[in-house]
Amino acid sequence: MSKVESFLNDWLNHREKLEALLEKIDDEHVHYKPWDGGMSLGTLALHVALAGDMFANMVKTEKMEAPDMPKFDTMDEVREKVKELTESTKKKIQEMTDEELDQQTRLSCRK
Repeated sequence: MSKVESFLNDWLNHREKLEALLEKIDDEHVHYKPWDGGMSLGTLALHVALAGDMFANMVKTEKMEAPDMPKFDTMDEVREKVKELTESTKKKIQEMTDEELDQQTRLSCRK
């Protein structure tokens, strides 16, 4: 198994857990914030999903570009966007080479 395949399997395992957790959350909690100034539950879920996609983009472009936070009102909208980002990130990881993944890992560890 290549490093990329191993990384993808580990990453998907975690992402599947996030998606399963989001399925259990009702709309009444989508804007819940555990403290004043904290991220809402929906924003936090999207932040996690966006961070993975940002990392995958960074491996190819060597540039860190923060994406815009999608707007949402319901958990269905959050779940759908997380699923879209999962597919986008999965495809980008599958297109990586072991060398690209190693290079980005080395760069990340130096910072």
